[in-house]
Amino acid sequence: MGTRAVLQTTVLLALALSAAVMMVHGFASFPGLHADEAWAGLRALEHQERGFFTLHGMRYYAGSLYPYALSLVFKARGASVESLRLPGLCLNVAGLGILLLLLLRQSVRSAGLFVALCCTSLLLLLEARIAWEVMAWNLFGMACLVAVAHAFLVRGSSSALTAFLFFAVSLVGVLNHFVFVSWSLAFALASAVLWWRGRASVATSRFFVLNAVGLAPVFIACVLQWRLGEDSFQHHSTFVLSSLVALPLLATGLWRALVPVLERHAPSLQAWCSARLEGSRVRKPHVWLRVALVPFLIMHGIGLLGVLGNDVLYRRLFGYVPPLALRLTGLLFVSVLLAAVGVACLRTFRAFRQDATDPHGAFWALVLPLYAACFPLFTSRESPRHYLLLTLALFYAGAVLIPSHLPRIRTRLLTVTLVFAAVTQAVAWWNLGSPPRPPLDFRIGWRKETSKHLQDIAPVYALLKQEGICRYEGEFFIQQPLEFLRQAEGWSCANPAAATIEYCPTCEATYFFSVRR
Repeated sequence: MGTRAVLQTTVLLALALSAAVMMVHGFASFPGLHADEAWAGLRALEHQERGFFTLHGMRYYAGSLYPYALSLVFKARGASVESLRLPGLCLNVAGLGILLLLLLRQSVRSAGLFVALCCTSLLLLLEARIAWEVMAWNLFGMACLVAVAHAFLVRGSSSALTAFLFFAVSLVGVLNHFVFVSWSLAFALASAVLWWRGRASVATSRFFVLNAVGLAPVFIACVLQWRLGEDSFQHHSTFVLSSLVALPLLATGLWRALVPVLERHAPSLQAWCSARLEGSRVRKPHVWLRVALVPFLIMHGIGLLGVLGNDVLYRRLFGYVPPLALRLTGLLFVSVLLAAVGVACLRTFRAFRQDATDPHGAFWALVLPLYAACFPLFTSRESPRHYLLLTLALFYAGAVLIPSHLPRIRTRLLTVTLVFAAVTQAVAWWNLGSPPRPPLDFRIGWRKETSKHLQDIAPVYALLKQEGICRYEGEFFIQQPLEFLRQAEGWSCANPAAATIEYCPTCEATYFFSVRR
């Protein structure tokens, strides 16, 4: 091992340790309790009293699985902000562990690059601790599906247990939040391209059937989530829940039945598909993919750049406006990363078209742009929480493809990544040790955003508890956190007075809140 490699390894280990500490340091107190996660905590307390009474969460596209899981955590260790955020933290760490183990099977270099990339992301290190259902489950769910893809395409596994895991995780992901459908759809499209190219192996054929069958329970879950109201669910809850539990089992049986049929008729089906496509306008699918990426670039391109470069996260988490040099550094890093991953994807798929020896690499060269193309179909909202899957997919695809297809670039990219990670973590630690700043309004892409919803409301809560005030008025983002803290911990309501709480950018002495009695 040369001097450069020793230095890179030492810096990587130091940054990884710093990142691990940052993920768990004060996770119950920073950032401040968000109204949405407080709502999830209140719904969990309601589940404790009423059981599993609805499929819906805060919105029609979000489910109640996560609040119900929180109710079990509250039952075991009591309701608190720590209990609220602990399940998501554990699932995120488990998801990262799964992805890292998969990459270690490929090479230490791939695993090292992945760890370095993760060390650059404040979305992963700090924002992901917020107890949103998409933050809590999506990374772990993605990691499980990535493990299934690895089992099929690398190890050639086709066990019923692996298939059942795929169907169960997909179903839970969709019931948890609608945006997970974009991941399932991207998997299905990428597996179809691998199979359709006419060089399909037994592994790619079985993986294609797995993804095709997997869309059925996903579709059924979406329909139930949208169409089944609370009253209807309560009248038929046993049947609905039993059916949902049975769906992965039925899908596994259907997959086992269809695999031999497809394998017998694969050549004729591929010839028929090729003939239909040759006779249609879809003769150059890469052109259509570029066209499909245009809505993503318009709707999410700017926002994603701000998240990957951490500019948005500095403002959102700390109320800190990064200097121009830091913003340019972030943009430069993101540009280098996207260019490297893009070139690696092109080289990987071209190599697959010639000899079809690396279906796993080709799958990742396809699934990343296909996921980006599918993403705007399921959300137009530029929010960091929705970019977690895309960020981890980008990091994982880069770690899989770059060491194999851009070996000379890998060392340079690792160096650039380590430098950017060191700068990012230094600025983050400095901000974590700084006093609270006034709330900051900013933009993420085309959308207006504010940091005030993540302000620490604990001082206001302590004041109300000390004075025994249980009646308080304020907007949703103030009232919900206070209500969760009151119900979770409780206090004596000895004071009949009512308090009005508002955001106050000039009230530094009261942590930028105004409390009027």
